[in-house]
This record gives sequence, structure tokens and C-alpha cells, in this order.
Amino acid sequence: MGTLFEQPPRGLKSVNLEHIEAEVEYLIDIADKHDVDLKDVISVANLLEKRREITAYIQNGDIHDEQMGGLGKILINLKK
Repeated sequence: MGTLFEQPPRGLKSVNLEHIEAEVEYLIDIADKHDVDLKDVISVANLLEKRREITAYIQNGDIHDEQMGGLGKILINLKK
């Protein structure tokens, strides 16, 4: 994690057709392996993605709180 004054650049992510094809094949393999419908596997994958999103949101909030606390300390020191 960077500091308030030294944030590293954010990693840009992209998806291409090879990623999509690999993901489809992966999900089909899981469905076949567990003898379940592909739609059910996709539903579980969506659930996991939602959990990831919520975790990222919470971590971002923690970072924001930490940085705001640091900013608050700077402001208090300016007042002195």
C-alpha cells in the first residue's frame, strides 16, 4: 500500500478473446467434473466475484480511513 504522498500507479487490467475462451472452457470443465449445469457454475462464479468486489470495497475503505487519519494528524500539527 502506498502512502498519501506516494501512491504507486494502479494496475490496469484488460480482457481479450483468449481470456474469454479460456474462462468458458474452465467453467465447462468444472460443470462436467461435478456433473452440474453450466448455469449453476456461472452462478457460483458470479457469487465469488461479488465476494471479491465486497472485499475490495472494504479494503479500499480501510485504506481511505488510514489515510484520512494521517491527514488529520498533519492538520492537528499545523494548528500547534
